[in-house]
Order: sequence, then C-alpha cells, then structure tokens
Amino acid sequence: MLVQLPYTLTVTGNADLGTFGEVRLSRNGVVYQPTQIVDPNDDPASGTNSSGSTNVAAVTAYNNQNLFRTILLDDGRNGIPLSLPYIDANNTLRIGSTITNLTGVLGFGFSNYRILPFPSGHPAGAAP
Repeated sequence: MLVQLPYTLTVTGNADLGTFGEVRLSRNGVVYQPTQIVDPNDDPASGTNSSGSTNVAAVTAYNNQNLFRTILLDDGRNGIPLSLPYIDANNTLRIGSTITNLTGVLGFGFSNYRILPFPSGHPAGAAP
C-alpha cells in the first residue's frame, strides 16, 4: 500500500542501520524506555523510594504508546547493505535527526510494520 506521512518523523533507533538497512522512526520526538519516565515500583510516585504499590500498568501503557507511534524505515534490501542508506553528508544518521513527507510502500515483515521508500528520482516520491 502506498503511503505518505506528511508530518515530521524523528530517528529514534539506528542500531540496525549497518546490518539490515533499518532505521526506527517515531512521531512526536524521540522514544524513551518506559522506565525512564515511569517508576515501575511507585504508584503514586513519591520520590525515589518504593513506598507505593506496583505501577506496571503505567509502564505497559507507556510502552504501548511508544509502539503506536513508531515505524521502521527499511531500505528493502536483504542482508548487509553495501553502502549505508539514509546517511547525511557527514556519513552519519543520528538519533534525533528528522525527516518529513516520507512516501513509500507500507509493508509488514519480521513482526514489524515498515516503510520501503522509493529511490531518488522515482515519480511516486523521493527517498529521505
């Protein structure tokens, strides 16, 4: 299915860029681990001790929000890419970098939704 995402997406994971040509993107900024934001042992939060009851439901809810706002950008090649896709003039792609108006084919594979962008010059859209 052809999709165009007209909003700004933030690079929130690039660990698989060199091995699979994949970049994790998120809407509304960088994605954090749920326990960076929500204390799993303190409900309600009362400082740095575990005086409250369990807060696992809040951690799970935050994690689900992260899942709903992230998607993989995939170069569509199998195996290790010969050259790194999506890098800038400094040969890097940093967490926090942004792209807008991403157009590509929405697919599902390896338990993740992913977008396969069109190559530069393709009439349906340009790669980021």
